[in-house]
Amino acid sequence: MKRNRGWLLALLSLAALLGCDPPSQADPARYGTVSVFIDPEWLDADEARIRDELVILGALGPRFVEAGEGGRSTARVIVQPFDSEGCSLGAGRWIVGSRVVEIDPTCTPGDTAFRQAVGHEIGHALGMGHVCAHPGDAPDCSPVGFGPAMMAPTLGGGGESFDPMLAQDEPTPLDLAEYRRVYARDGGL
Repeated sequence: MKRNRGWLLALLSLAALLGCDPPSQADPARYGTVSVFIDPEWLDADEARIRDELVILGALGPRFVEAGEGGRSTARVIVQPFDSEGCSLGAGRWIVGSRVVEIDPTCTPGDTAFRQAVGHEIGHALGMGHVCAHPGDAPDCSPVGFGPAMMAPTLGGGGESFDPMLAQDEPTPLDLAEYRRVYARDGGL
């Protein structure tokens, strides 16, 4: 099994170099819909980047839709801005036990880092754990394997910092496996 995982990672790396489309298990008929409320405090440009990330997250399986006005009370995930005190609290965080994901856009330089933070924290809100590159990278590594992932653990303050060189911009096969693991464990979302 370990040998097969190594070949899979090598093939995925080659596919990325050749510019092949990223993997996807988009199947709303199987995985349903996840509603996301985008707090109205966001700047228009940030709202657009969050919407872009929701499209990218569709590769996990469910269809991600924006909950409209009044959707805060019913949305599966709420994405809101926060002030991380000069990035000392990290760029993003999921408030454990809640539906709330918070991102400090000043701590996520550029579109890619911002989207990574949003996708990573939404993954946590859905129950996904960290997919580590190596054993011991974080105390909560997922059992799905090791390698590059959107759910890669990152360090920083009381929240998480996002380094575009470490985290992936789109779900990888390991992220898809982590989503399937959590989906099966929780009996669906």
